[in-house]
Amino acid sequence: MKLPRAITTARFTIRPHRRCDLAPFTEFLTDPVATEHLGLPQDERTPDAAKARLERVIASVASDEPVFFLAVVDRATEAYVGSCGLHPLPPSPDGGFAIYYNVQPAWQGRGVATEAAAAIIDYAFAELGARRIEAYVFRQNVASVRVARKLGLSERGPHVHQGRAGLRYALERGDG
Repeated sequence: MKLPRAITTARFTIRPHRRCDLAPFTEFLTDPVATEHLGLPQDERTPDAAKARLERVIASVASDEPVFFLAVVDRATEAYVGSCGLHPLPPSPDGGFAIYYNVQPAWQGRGVATEAAAAIIDYAFAELGARRIEAYVFRQNVASVRVARKLGLSERGPHVHQGRAGLRYALERGDG
């Protein structure tokens, strides 16, 4: 999957992670409130796990199979405000990707996820040939449900992850 060097939106730059992102990424990943709806096991929410995850992501950029997990940084201050990415859905003829987005607690409620995810969706359709984008959200994550709807994704039924009930949202190329 081809990673962008950078995607620029009105307020943010979306780019591959760098080592300078480790402190804010660790802060996010170890915050129990911020990660409540991620579905990550507790042992993946530690400083060591955050460092290992970020190192794998950074190392993957130079590989044939880069991890599409990008940093979202404020254009004015270069502050790390969150992350956004894509994961290919199981092989199918429709070229589908799952999108995910996370926002630092101090930046939540400011439209960060919507702006960043919209840019990622545009990139997926234009550059990756995606035909479908899906988002999986836990029912209790009202903010993420709201983001999915703002992005034009429509509810497509239930989804269960680690025993927790969630919803599947999808957007087909040409919708909206």
